[in-house]
Amino acid sequence: MFMKNPPIVIVGTGIAGLYYALKVASKHSVVMVSKTKLNLGNSLMAQGGIAAAIAKDDSIENHIQDTLTAGAGLCRKEVVEEVVSMGPQLIDELAKVGVPFTTSNQEFSLHREGGHSARRILHVDDATGAAIHNSLLSKAIAHPNIEMLEDHMAIDIIHEQHLNKTPTPKNRCLGIYVLDIKKAEVKSLPAIQVALATGGIGKTYLYTSNWSGATGDGIAMAWRAGCRIANLEFMQFHPTCLYHPNERNFLISEALRGEGGRLINDEGENFTLKYNSLGDLAPRDIVARAIDAELKKSGKECVYLDVTMFSKEYLLKRFPSIFKRCLSLGIEIDKEPIPVVPAAHYLCGGVLANTHGQTDLEGLLALGETAFTGLHGANRLASNSLLECLAYSYNSAKHFSFPAFEWPKELPSYPMKFNKNDEDEMTVINHLWDEVRRIMWNYVGIVRTTKRLQRAQLRLVNLMEEADEYYRNFHIHPDIIELRNIATVADLTVKCALARKESRGIHFNLDYPEKLKVAEDTLF
Repeated sequence: MFMKNPPIVIVGTGIAGLYYALKVASKHSVVMVSKTKLNLGNSLMAQGGIAAAIAKDDSIENHIQDTLTAGAGLCRKEVVEEVVSMGPQLIDELAKVGVPFTTSNQEFSLHREGGHSARRILHVDDATGAAIHNSLLSKAIAHPNIEMLEDHMAIDIIHEQHLNKTPTPKNRCLGIYVLDIKKAEVKSLPAIQVALATGGIGKTYLYTSNWSGATGDGIAMAWRAGCRIANLEFMQFHPTCLYHPNERNFLISEALRGEGGRLINDEGENFTLKYNSLGDLAPRDIVARAIDAELKKSGKECVYLDVTMFSKEYLLKRFPSIFKRCLSLGIEIDKEPIPVVPAAHYLCGGVLANTHGQTDLEGLLALGETAFTGLHGANRLASNSLLECLAYSYNSAKHFSFPAFEWPKELPSYPMKFNKNDEDEMTVINHLWDEVRRIMWNYVGIVRTTKRLQRAQLRLVNLMEEADEYYRNFHIHPDIIELRNIATVADLTVKCALARKESRGIHFNLDYPEKLKVAEDTLF
C-alpha cells in the first residue's frame, strides 16, 4: 500500500538548488528537475559577486547595518544577523569546492557596490555566478546520490488534499506533477520533500536582466498549493542593463560604478548627484528612479555609463565579460560610454518561508530568490543574493529529517485531460505572454500610481482567464505552463502593490509618496 522513502526533489538547478542538493545528498537520494539544460539560468548571469565581511577594515556589524539601511526598515533583523554572520564560513566552503575567486597580492580581490560602506564583494572577474554554478554543478553531476532530469518542467505540487475529496486541516507535500518535455508526457513524481529553487519573476516584465526561464514557476506553484506569498511589490530594477537592439538582458555590473564609473545623460552630465548625495553609489532603487526621472525629462531612450577613464588593459583584466560582450556589439567601452537602461532584476518577495526554507505546506521548501524570508526588506543590498542562496540551502540541509509519514504507493495521475493540439493557437499564447509583460512594464514599473495599478489589475483578470482556458483545454506545452505562471505572479504582484499604501524602498507610488511609521509585510 505504501512506498518507502521517495527521493528529495529539487525544482531548479541554480546555485540554491545545487548547494542544497550537495548538502543533503549524504542523507538521502536527490532528484533535480530542470526545465531546460543544466547550464542555463539566472545564477550563471550573476556578474558582481557575493558579499561577505572578510576585510580587515570591515565587520559583520557594518554589513548588517548596510543591509538594514538598504532594506528601508522592512528587513527582519534577526534574519539579517544570521545570514550575514554566515558569510565568511560560506566563502570558505566555496573555496573548498574549487570556486576560483579573483585574488590580488595573494588576498581576495574585493569590489565595492552601491549601498556598501566597504569593499566586501568577492568575485571571479565579472562572471562570479557562472564560476560558482559551474563548480557546484560539476560536483552534483558526479555525486552518486544525485539524479538530474533535464527538459522536465514542474507543473504543480501534489499534496494530501489531492487524495481526499473533502479538504482537511492536515496537509503535506507528496511530490510534483512534471512534464517530460521531449516525450510530451506528464508524470507524477513522488518526493519525501520538494524544494522550490526556481528563481525569480523577471520575465513578467518587458525589460529584464533575467534569463528567459525566470517566469515565477515556484511562486505560482506554491500559491496554488495554498502557501502564502509576501512582498511581491518589491521588484528591484537594476539601474544598468545594456541598451542595444541585439541584446535584451545583458547586465552591466554595479561593480563598474563601484570602481569609479559614472552615469551620464545625453549631454554628458553626471546627473545622479541631483537625486542623492551618494550619487552613482546610492542604493539601486534610488539610482533606478533617478535614471527613470532623467529619461522622462529628456525624452531619450537611455542614459550612459562612462568608464572611459579606465584603460583597455584594466577593463579587460577586471571586467572581461562586459568588455568582450560590448565589443562584439560594436561598443568600445574604453573609448565610448555604454548605453544603459533600468530593467527588472531581482525579487525581494516570494513564498513565505522560515530560516530553513519551510513554507506553509509541510514538506515543501522555498530557497533562494523564490523564497521570502525577510532578509532583503524593501530593497536588496547588492550581492546579498548569492549569500542568501547559500545560507538558506545550508540551513535547510542542516534541518532535514525523515518525516514520520507513509507515502501512498501511487500518487494521483495528472487531473487535466487534453483535448486540442492546435499549433496555430501557440501564436496567441505568445501574444498573451507579450501582453502580460507590457502591462507590467507600463503600469507596475519603477514609478507607480494607484490608477495604473488598478488598470493593470483589470487587464490581468481577463488574461488570467484566457491563460487558464488554454491550460485546461489544449495539449500541455511549456509555453502554456509559463503563461499560466507569469499571469498568476503578475496578478499577485499587483495585489501586493495595491495593498501597500506608502512608498518604501523599491516600491514607489506617486499617490502615497511618504513612508509609513510602522513597516509591515504584504501577505496574501
